[in-house]
Amino acid sequence: MEICNRILLQLTIILATTAVTEGQHFDNIFHGSTPIPAGRVHQDALCPQEQLKKFTAPTFDRREMEAEDEINEKAGMPIRFAVVNHVSDPSYSSDEAVWEAVPDGSGTRVWRMLVEASAENQAHHDCLNLNFAFSHYHMPEGAELTIYDSTNPNGVSIGPFTHKDNQDHGELWTPVIPSCNVAIEVDLPPFVSSTDVTLRLYSVNEGYRPFGFHDDTARRLQIERDLNQNHSLPFDQIANRDLAGYCNENIVCKPGWEKEGRSVAAISTGGKLFCTGFMVNNAKQDFRPYFMTAAHCGINNGNSASLVAYWNWKYDTCESNGKPPIRDEFTSGATFVKSYTASDATLVVLNSKPDLSYGVAYAGWDRSGEVVSSAIAIHHPQVDDAMKISFENDPIRTTSYGSTWSSDGTHFRVADWDSGTTEPGSSGSPLFSPEGRVIGQLHGGGAACGNNEPDWYGKFSRSMDQGGFDEWLDPEGTGVTTVDTIIESAGCNADSDCDDGIDCTVDTCNMSTGECSHEPNDSRCNDEKFCNGEETCTATGCQAGSFPCDDGIACTVDTCDEINDTCTNEPNDADCDDDIFCNGIETCSASEGCRSGMDACLDSGFTCEEITETCFEASSCTVLEDFDGRTEGDKTVWSTKDSTCSTGTFEVGTPTKIVTSLLGVTTQVDGDHTTGNGYALYSSPNKDEFENDIDLGTCIATSPSYEVKVKSILSVWYYFGQRDGGDDADDGFMLEVLVKEGSQSEYSILLAKHGDVTINAEWTKAAAIVPARSTIRVRMKATDATDASDLIEAGLDDLSICALESFKSVSPFPTSIPSEFPTTIPSGDPSTVPSVQPSESPSSSPSDIPSVSYEPSILPSKLSSMPSMSTSPSVSVVPSAFPSKLPSNMPSSSPSTLPSAIPSRLSSNLPSRMPSISPSMKPSRVSLECTVVEDFERLPEKDTPWDTTESSCSTGHFEVGTPEETIQNNVVLQVGGDHTTATEGVAGTGHALFSSPNGSRAGKGDIDRGSCIALSPKYRVDVDSTLTIWYFFGQRDGDDDADDGFKLEVVFYENDVEIKRETLASHGDETISAKWTMATTTIPANSDIRVRMEATDGKRRTDIIEAGADDLSICPLP
Repeated sequence: MEICNRILLQLTIILATTAVTEGQHFDNIFHGSTPIPAGRVHQDALCPQEQLKKFTAPTFDRREMEAEDEINEKAGMPIRFAVVNHVSDPSYSSDEAVWEAVPDGSGTRVWRMLVEASAENQAHHDCLNLNFAFSHYHMPEGAELTIYDSTNPNGVSIGPFTHKDNQDHGELWTPVIPSCNVAIEVDLPPFVSSTDVTLRLYSVNEGYRPFGFHDDTARRLQIERDLNQNHSLPFDQIANRDLAGYCNENIVCKPGWEKEGRSVAAISTGGKLFCTGFMVNNAKQDFRPYFMTAAHCGINNGNSASLVAYWNWKYDTCESNGKPPIRDEFTSGATFVKSYTASDATLVVLNSKPDLSYGVAYAGWDRSGEVVSSAIAIHHPQVDDAMKISFENDPIRTTSYGSTWSSDGTHFRVADWDSGTTEPGSSGSPLFSPEGRVIGQLHGGGAACGNNEPDWYGKFSRSMDQGGFDEWLDPEGTGVTTVDTIIESAGCNADSDCDDGIDCTVDTCNMSTGECSHEPNDSRCNDEKFCNGEETCTATGCQAGSFPCDDGIACTVDTCDEINDTCTNEPNDADCDDDIFCNGIETCSASEGCRSGMDACLDSGFTCEEITETCFEASSCTVLEDFDGRTEGDKTVWSTKDSTCSTGTFEVGTPTKIVTSLLGVTTQVDGDHTTGNGYALYSSPNKDEFENDIDLGTCIATSPSYEVKVKSILSVWYYFGQRDGGDDADDGFMLEVLVKEGSQSEYSILLAKHGDVTINAEWTKAAAIVPARSTIRVRMKATDATDASDLIEAGLDDLSICALESFKSVSPFPTSIPSEFPTTIPSGDPSTVPSVQPSESPSSSPSDIPSVSYEPSILPSKLSSMPSMSTSPSVSVVPSAFPSKLPSNMPSSSPSTLPSAIPSRLSSNLPSRMPSISPSMKPSRVSLECTVVEDFERLPEKDTPWDTTESSCSTGHFEVGTPEETIQNNVVLQVGGDHTTATEGVAGTGHALFSSPNGSRAGKGDIDRGSCIALSPKYRVDVDSTLTIWYFFGQRDGDDDADDGFKLEVVFYENDVEIKRETLASHGDETISAKWTMATTTIPANSDIRVRMEATDGKRRTDIIEAGADDLSICPLP
């Protein structure tokens, strides 16, 4: 050290005149932000660490330690977490200290020595933390002892320990530090002599079990270590080895027990053993720091100074996410008072009272010895987990230890825990009566998660009366039976002590706890003005109210009348205009917001040209039904056999306008649509709002079948009125076209739909494109569910169909092919179109049906100028199954190179959508290079075309249907509509494959408690191709369960054996709003593949998760 001292002297001279930055601080484990020790600040100017005195702990065999622990814990012994290494060398003491002058001109001197675990133990991560015992400890005032990580300048530290930690027994036992390489440093101010410092290192205790800290370093090392050495164990078993069992509950989950929890501490003794104990009140209630635990935890007169109590070690939230807060509140050292083995109790008095800032409670007690109707345990199970609480809801019994009956009456027997349990480490923890008073401490038992075994607690009454604890806990011999829990406070003593400077809060002092409360009082903020909203009081003072007239509808003009305290919300259609001609005129509804317009060209033709704002014309319309030639009261025109409603069955007649007396809602229109005084089909005739409205179920009307020979536009006028919105989620209205093509299953095209909203009835037009060579029916449904009484009416009129004959100004094809390109293109005379007629047999072949013209006499006057249908032209079939959102830059290729990617279950049923492709059939501007493998449009609702047998979820299995938008907590969980038929800003009305249809109700039928899996049929891809699929995934709660998530994969096979998977899309446990998203990948030639979709809601807590897919296509590469 002579060389080191000469270097130090030179540096002192050089740096004495140099400005030194003052006030540097760092994060200290146990004392928050504290000054950095001088030796750490100036370590580059002091002796290098390799020249300092260093103690290297001997190597230990962790597996041997764990084997011993297993035997001891089964025998009921306390948990061991560390190996004790005694330091016999006297040079690790202040007697042989080498003091170095700090080169900052302050006169401060430091003494440092190093401690490390063996290289072998560090290499295998056997050492996870250290703690220390000093057999001789005395710090003069101003001197500080700090222990810190010697390998990391920003590493953890404990201390400083000062003169306040001096005890009569002269010892100091430290809490743990999560490092296995540390420096022990004493800083001495210039006015204190080094001879006043007494310090001798007695033992270095190596922790081989983690003892939780903020950075989780120890746990990470332990998991890494055990994974390397225990390959047969699952990860979660290794990661949670030293955590409490799954059935334990954090104390914060049970409000009302916080005060009692503040009396409980995790304790270590001898630097190696772990138990639980508690601070206990005495009859004088003088805050003398008496502390109790179990006698078998091994505290006696010889080792009580080694007791370290960790206070308030608990989670901040009910869920055990991550690690609990670091145990930054501790008390070191105690003096043994008494043990009583009959009740397994030990009483000590701490050498110093816990710091008032900790808020430690002194537990009350009940020495009556009477049984109680229920009991509560607060404890620290295992070494590396925080405070838990357990409940027994049945009466306990007085017995002997380990027995069901009493021979000596020394224990209380808890038959089984109804909530939570106890585990190793819980020994010595208190058992509370329902009144919050201690009645015993844990001796032992067989309780654990998954069983109903009993526990035994040594009776507090026996410890007091026969064990002699009353000499200290009732020193004046009052014989008092009960004492309540108290907290020594450095806080308030009167309400005036609690003034927070906020005028609107009511400030009060709790005299028993010394805690202030500041209750907001909104009335103190009221400025008595209506139009600026209701003012509120917060912790920062009065907050202005929000505008009271905002109805949440973006297109209404909201105004406030301060004189009359009223609001008005006027709809403004201009706010809804999207400046697009072809989607019609948007309107604003005061209850629903902006409503989409109707296709501007539906009345005149098939499609619309936005640039020129012109329509492609249609010709030859036929009125299928206007009900004017029917008989009033007829209920058989359309079938009502599927209805479940008690009243309101649909029949022919003239509607009478009905306006409800409550809310003034128009639920029924005035007259039919055709003439105003003719007939319509509507809910049972009623001239009064409470007479024969749709009630207690669903009223259904289904039209006869009609044969459609060419692609056509179907239109119908309808109305729907509902008085009470938001009272029953099942209320509503739906109008749909049921379509059957050849031998395929019947599918639905949605015309109109309304949910549970207040809506005024008015004649409204709905229309849709229907395919050629199909049989169609129109179905109307109106529902008043049973949850609440409502007034609902509905009806329809003027069902007509118009054949799409030609495209105005376009030849032979439009410049851009619309997403709903016709499945048939007329090749004959464009002035001739096929007939449309009712059919008795929907399955009949179109070629067997003769042409029929409707008589002009049944046409309404406003439609009588429309030409009738005539002979059908010949047609050529072209593919129409390409999704509207395929990439625009798909490469071209010869039709002969197309992949054979159509599953057998589809190829036999889709002759018109999946023809063999030849060059002569390829119309200009229509790409034939891609094959749509699946778009789900022709599959019936609730069909399960993909294999779901792998699924483990309880609900949410994937099936075919039309998704409805579902939103909760501002998160879109499920998209509105399919992807195939969706257009810009308008939801699709076709089918997709998605988690079980659940309407728009969040949490109904969502993916739950497991994985929902859908596996497509197998596809053969003959040439290099691009696979594209659209999907959505929505999840409400991110970061609540690591198992939550979504995967979309391509599975490759060889000889029917899976060989690999390729991920198309993946989402973890994150909050995410659902939207249609494209995923794509390249498939090599000669591949057999399947597409696999998996969505998971883990089992740790309930989330809301939805997912789906649509438009799977395969396109050959050049």
